[in-house]
Amino acid sequence: GRTLLTLLGVCIGVSAVVGITALNGAVLDAFNNMVESVSRGSDLQVSGGEAGLPDSVLESVRTVQGVASASPLLENTVMDPDTGDRILVLGIDFLGHDPFRGLAEKEGSKAIVDDEMAFLNSPNAILLAGPYAQARKLKKGDKLKLVTASGPTDFEVFGLLAPTGAAKAFGGSVGIMGMDAAQLTFGKDSRYDRIDLEIAKGHAVDVV
Repeated sequence: GRTLLTLLGVCIGVSAVVGITALNGAVLDAFNNMVESVSRGSDLQVSGGEAGLPDSVLESVRTVQGVASASPLLENTVMDPDTGDRILVLGIDFLGHDPFRGLAEKEGSKAIVDDEMAFLNSPNAILLAGPYAQARKLKKGDKLKLVTASGPTDFEVFGLLAPTGAAKAFGGSVGIMGMDAAQLTFGKDSRYDRIDLEIAKGHAVDVV
């Protein structure tokens, strides 16, 4: 009986490890796809104005015939208290179906983030565009205080972005956070500022 229970425990443990490994692999693949490929462009945008868009709108949009992908986005402007500069902070859903949005090209073979899982699980992790980081002499692991609508907030620099895509906007003063962290930081629980749509081949934008 005890041997059977031991074997059962080992099997459950192995299954759990395999499951966690598979999940981590899927998360890291999604993260790397985002990092390697912010936006090559969207065919349509759904905007929620100041009120934002609830989760239910995102799910509804994704079921519309002709929509290949729907990518939620948060957009918030914060201030650097040391310089007075304004920084555009984007919240991106790294785990969503976002084949057409990427952060920036990797510089050589150097990964933007050393630990993708830590970045996704941190409530104050931020990626900074190279031009702004260089001007402030910031590097990976540095702490940064920025002023949000709710007051001064501490961030940790998890990586630096090449000045391409979204990181090129706003004069290079751009920061990017994971969606969950951004929603928590900016008080937009389960809401998005806009949804970028990619229309499937063979479907007209005006029809969708």
